[in-house]
Amino acid sequence: MTYGQQPGYGYPPPQPQFEPKAHLGFAVVATVIGTLTCLVGTALGLVAIVFGTQVHSKWIASDVAGALDASKKARGWAIGAMVANVLCAVLGLGYLVVTLTQSSSY
Repeated sequence: MTYGQQPGYGYPPPQPQFEPKAHLGFAVVATVIGTLTCLVGTALGLVAIVFGTQVHSKWIASDVAGALDASKKARGWAIGAMVANVLCAVLGLGYLVVTLTQSSSY
């Protein structure tokens, strides 16, 4: 045992046995909804799709940390896309309600 090394701490942390989720379905749904509501959600959804497609290739290349990171980023970007979509839909409906309920002075 060398100086400064604790017994039992020389082993790498255990790696997951299963491929992390790519969140591609969530990213595609967020992108399609973004296409219908606002372009911000579409752009964020496309970024989520890019990260989601990287998960499998990194897992196959034995880059476990990279696959986990890509999975986490894909989920985050997809959630951001859905939040943007909901905000755009709420703002759009709010604008529609306000303009329809105002009395015209014609």
